[in-house]
Amino acid sequence: MEEASQKDDGILAAWAVPEYVKHDRGWRWYLVAGVVGIALILWGIFTANFLFAIIIVMAGLIMFLSSQRDPDLVPFALTVGGIVIGEHFHPYHEFQNFSVPYDPPHLKCLYLVSGRRARPTIRISLEDTDPNVVRTTLLQFIPEDLERVEESLTELIARRYKL
Repeated sequence: MEEASQKDDGILAAWAVPEYVKHDRGWRWYLVAGVVGIALILWGIFTANFLFAIIIVMAGLIMFLSSQRDPDLVPFALTVGGIVIGEHFHPYHEFQNFSVPYDPPHLKCLYLVSGRRARPTIRISLEDTDPNVVRTTLLQFIPEDLERVEESLTELIARRYKL
């Protein structure tokens, strides 16, 4: 019951984020991805690494199916008691720090670093939300990581190659 009362605390900032980034991929992207995917599957079969080949097939299916539907919007809110992501409430003490790298139009997001091993960093798109409001609000509850000023190499590659 305590979690419900903390979740209902005053909302300081709120917006909705897509559950995943939907990329506009042209026929060339699918052609190159298909050729690379088939090559990786054949390499997996040739080296008798059948699990690798199955994983490549599954990754291709997931990417294709996710491109066929629009992502749902997930509500996100900063409250007095913590952070609400969809139906899940996270008190501020779960997070070690945050950062708000901002370089529109490509980079407009909030990073929340938690102490959990399963999901150490949560990336939330800011959409049209003012980054200064988010930063000022979070500074009241969590320390800021001023060293993170850009996206990671993994995120850059995923964005550039529309993965």
